[in-house]
Amino acid sequence: MDQDAAHPRVPKLLFAIYLRGSSRRSESSQHQSSVCNYLAALRAVTFTRWAVMKSSLLLALLLLSRFPLHAQSFSSTQYPLPIAGTSGGTTVERADLNSDGRPDLFFTAFGHGKVGVLLNQGNGTFAAPVSTFVPGVRAAKVADFNNDHKLDMVACVSQTSQNFELQIWLGDGNGHFVKAGMQVSDQCTPLAAGDFNGDGNFDVVTRVWQTTGNVITVHTGNGKGGFASDIVSSNLGSTTGSNPGQVCRFGSLTPGDFNRDRKVDLFTPEDCSAIFGFTGGLAILTNDGSGHFSYKRVANESAIFNTAVRDVNQDGWLDILVNNESEPGEPRQFLDQVRLYLRQSDGSYLPTTFYARAYSEQKPFNLSAMDAIDLDGDGLKDIVMLESDFSETETNIIVAHTLHIFYPSNNNYTAFKNTPRIPIDLAASLVEWADFDRDGRADLVLTGLDKATSSFATEVALNTDDNAPTCSVVSTPVPTIALCKPPIKEEGTITTPGSVLANISLERPVTLVKVYVDGVNKFTGYEDLVNKPLDFSQGPHQITVVAWNKSGATGASANFIVNGRTPACEPSIADHAVKICTPTDSSTPSGPVRILAAISDPGKIAARVYVDGVSVLLTTNKQIDFSKSLAAGKHRLTIRAWDASLNFSSTINFEVKAMVIFQ
Repeated sequence: MDQDAAHPRVPKLLFAIYLRGSSRRSESSQHQSSVCNYLAALRAVTFTRWAVMKSSLLLALLLLSRFPLHAQSFSSTQYPLPIAGTSGGTTVERADLNSDGRPDLFFTAFGHGKVGVLLNQGNGTFAAPVSTFVPGVRAAKVADFNNDHKLDMVACVSQTSQNFELQIWLGDGNGHFVKAGMQVSDQCTPLAAGDFNGDGNFDVVTRVWQTTGNVITVHTGNGKGGFASDIVSSNLGSTTGSNPGQVCRFGSLTPGDFNRDRKVDLFTPEDCSAIFGFTGGLAILTNDGSGHFSYKRVANESAIFNTAVRDVNQDGWLDILVNNESEPGEPRQFLDQVRLYLRQSDGSYLPTTFYARAYSEQKPFNLSAMDAIDLDGDGLKDIVMLESDFSETETNIIVAHTLHIFYPSNNNYTAFKNTPRIPIDLAASLVEWADFDRDGRADLVLTGLDKATSSFATEVALNTDDNAPTCSVVSTPVPTIALCKPPIKEEGTITTPGSVLANISLERPVTLVKVYVDGVNKFTGYEDLVNKPLDFSQGPHQITVVAWNKSGATGASANFIVNGRTPACEPSIADHAVKICTPTDSSTPSGPVRILAAISDPGKIAARVYVDGVSVLLTTNKQIDFSKSLAAGKHRLTIRAWDASLNFSSTINFEVKAMVIFQ
């Protein structure tokens, strides 16, 4: 029996206190503990003197640089969730439930038999929650299971600890769900949704742990709101840990294309200890395209509390954020750390520990959920984490809840220009992001207990930072991309190193984003808000942003000119020479072909550019830089120059490949 399925736990709340004498188990960002137990413990616990503990030691791992401080600003609104009491728990995720291009909120209240939706009203405010009763719901995810362009729901339901059902509930596009006829029995938590066998229909994947290995089952969708068949991958995992001969337990399942082969893989944290979870790991389950998975551990870890998967440094590879706990030295001395694992091109992951706190015996702080998103608009993704601290007076225990933001000063995340902790009123355990008001600035949503009412609530914090650039998009059922940087006007001119800023509004979830400069792919991402620094060379350029979802591709383009930069093509040392820098001889460019050349001559010149013997440009400039649309196939480029006494030229051959981007 999978113990996680038999004994579900609510999400680990930010203020939860961990005493060394109590048992604890971890399972990434969905680590759960009883809120009721917390409330009872909070009344009974008496803290020892903090001075004796030498606790809350903030290690010198922040590597702060000398930068001006930046004050992040938000405008927050709290929305109570229709969940009575503090037993059980809730999860909240962003999803466009009514296909209007605006991110809504979907919540699951396990322990309360409810799922629900808060619909975005268009300006970042939300209507009252719409609830659906799903008795015995343990977990739920949204996806379009019947291909009607309306998000449905898969729910793991259990009325007892022995019997489980995996149920599909069809969405009506207004936040309500109706149970479909198809359902299967399974130990179904954790679960995830995605097209794992590549047939165009959403499937559901679940994990069952056994001592001989983890079993990953893909319940293939039939595209009509039901299931077709099961694809099983057995005996997955590693025996590394404190229980030799027992395979480590997989935790939550996060879908993503981790090797960029356009197949949906899975990430999972591993728990290798049955006691305190001080040994574990990070694993990638690679999909062969048919729904079968192979296992690879990419990093050894200690006790894992929370994980998040994002392309943090925007290089097109999915990275991993982790916070954990270890007992590195003397007994009863503990260390909590936050690590970023950056995915390398060879498939390995490079770890950087950028924050840590130590304590002994009793824990006076808690590190909770994390995410990565560019809040200040500088083109570098910031890391946000929920963090709390506990202190005592003679009569009370005081809990301070904060949002800890790490603003990086480089793309390797080895230094940070500012790391403020912003006080929050909500005792939040979950953090997500979306551009809720569609102004091009990333907003946050926090979920947890409202301390004033002791009931669950979600708080939407709209980003009001004046330093962050805006890029508004009109959300409609018609797919739209707002391309705000570089200038969208034809032949807009920029004089400094630039960036691409785009806001994408699609009627179905974004699965892939690509940015092309002069027909060359310069950026690959997976989110509907793009802010990526790009170094444009001198001269004219064309930029194209293409976003894909299950319905196909949508694109937007703009032309612009870069002036005031160092010439991108240095002339030859010899006089009376034509140097062609782009395209190179025998190259195979795609899209509009950039023709970049430099002419070296001590006097005044004139020059003519020929493509396949046809003149396409006459100029007196010694720097030639322009783009030309050419048919697919082989071409010959000749640039001939002359001055008062000599003629000289250079010729190269190249072949244009069709730019296939809408796939």
